[in-house]
Amino acid sequence: MSDIENSDKGREIARSPFVQGNLDAMLRRQKPEVMTEQDKLFVTEYLIDLNATQAWIRAGGNPTNADKVGPRKLKPGSLTSIAIARALAERSKRVGITADRVLMEIARIALGDPRVLFREDGSLRTPTEYTEDDAAMIEGIKTRRIVEVGEDGKMQQAEIQEVKLASKIGALTQLGRHLGLFNDKLEVTVQTPLAQSLDAAFKRTGRQPLVIQGDAEDVTDDTEQERDAAPLTDDELSLRQMLGLE
Repeated sequence: MSDIENSDKGREIARSPFVQGNLDAMLRRQKPEVMTEQDKLFVTEYLIDLNATQAWIRAGGNPTNADKVGPRKLKPGSLTSIAIARALAERSKRVGITADRVLMEIARIALGDPRVLFREDGSLRTPTEYTEDDAAMIEGIKTRRIVEVGEDGKMQQAEIQEVKLASKIGALTQLGRHLGLFNDKLEVTVQTPLAQSLDAAFKRTGRQPLVIQGDAEDVTDDTEQERDAAPLTDDELSLRQMLGLE
């Protein structure tokens, strides 16, 4: 084949849909990924409540597939995921939220003594009397106004303060997990596996394990197969002939 024919053949191959399609795909892969304005808005909205689905909807995404597109934006390595990680780190640094501070707050709840919130007569101390460790144990304070009968027999108004403490059990659980005290995974170690026990039983009885093939009706016992395959005695053969089985 001449050089001209080779050149024409090469140009024909280069113009083929297969080659062009692969070249287009390569060019698309080489094109640098950029964040769209909608992606940037998604990052901003996600920082509000850390809900990917709602963030994508608020960013103008289609609500019908937001539960799929939103979480997909959090895929590790994606530009939106990297932008969110950076934004969260910057916000934590800006407001002073660190792992040490969070752990300290959990420890205050888990190890705090609620008795320090009350005076010796049982009355509740005022919030100005609380230390930072004391206040960390309190989830909320509610004041209720009631009407009661006074010592003079007259009706009078009174205030009752109810203090709701943060969950001590929950804080202790989180602290214990941080220290590696609890293991949520159930690990079972069987010294004598069931398969070994069954195998030993079969050996003691001289039987063979069941061979299961296909449906339940196809379950066969090797011992029965061997017994059926054994030659019949004269009495067994005569009985089968009488019954018309032979």
